Amino acid sequence: MGIIIQMLLVLFVNFVKPSLQPPLVYESKSHVLGVSNNENYTFLGNSPIKGLAIQESKQLGLEQKLSVVYHVLNSDVGLAVTDNMNSFISWLPESGFQEDPKLSNWPKGAGDVLNWWRFEDLDGDGNPELEAQFAIAGSSLTHPFYLYSYDNSKFKLLLKFTDSNSFTYIKDLDNDGTQEVIYKYALSGSGNRERETLRWKDIWRIEDGKPVKVNNQFPNEYKELIPIYDEALTTQYNQDFYQYDYPVYRCLKEKAELNINGQFADAEDCKQIYPNKYINKIETE
Repeated sequence: MGIIIQMLLVLFVNFVKPSLQPPLVYESKSHVLGVSNNENYTFLGNSPIKGLAIQESKQLGLEQKLSVVYHVLNSDVGLAVTDNMNSFISWLPESGFQEDPKLSNWPKGAGDVLNWWRFEDLDGDGNPELEAQFAIAGSSLTHPFYLYSYDNSKFKLLLKFTDSNSFTYIKDLDNDGTQEVIYKYALSGSGNRERETLRWKDIWRIEDGKPVKVNNQFPNEYKELIPIYDEALTTQYNQDFYQYDYPVYRCLKEKAELNINGQFADAEDCKQIYPNKYINKIETE
């Protein structure tokens, strides 16, 4: 009996153990199809970073594609322009891969997953814009959003949103044929209360190829924020904790009321009330 058990153990080590090994990291200098642990990867040819594979692509003209690229180990994703043979040409501005200085030789993409992406002519000029929203794992509920113009085979970054508890959607709010970019977010992601009550939204429109905030043109969009601020300013639950942020709630309510009355306002001044606590990034070019 002991001999039989030993033989079974040998078979287990030789045949089962290899299937438990982690996937290999490939270094690709040209387009290849790699196979690791029965998973097929279409690897990014001429990749500037090891272990990158193509998840899906959209055709850009006859010779190039826009590709969603991911790392086969950490699953971060980013956007790149590739040729029809899946060889790397260039990263899209800000949403490609780069080495993470905090982790030696570990690349970081634009997010952990790509929620959605699409080409759409937002301003009716005949040239489509690229919209892409990612997601980052964690309690901050961050959904990075990137908006690009695409003209003469080149991508230009128009908007980049990276705030906490954020979500972006595209809608023609006034049915005039021009799409608006509605960005909802929290001024702080440090705790659940802040994420739920320190809420704001900005509304953008593309005009003459540039992003412009048009908050005051949509007063009804800001009426829904007032009850959030009123509750935070009057609640008896954990009042001492809420009181610390009373100046921010009052500022946000004032800005929302200005937009409701047709006068433009955003939340930039409110963010500066506690500059060391509320650090948010909305970048435009």
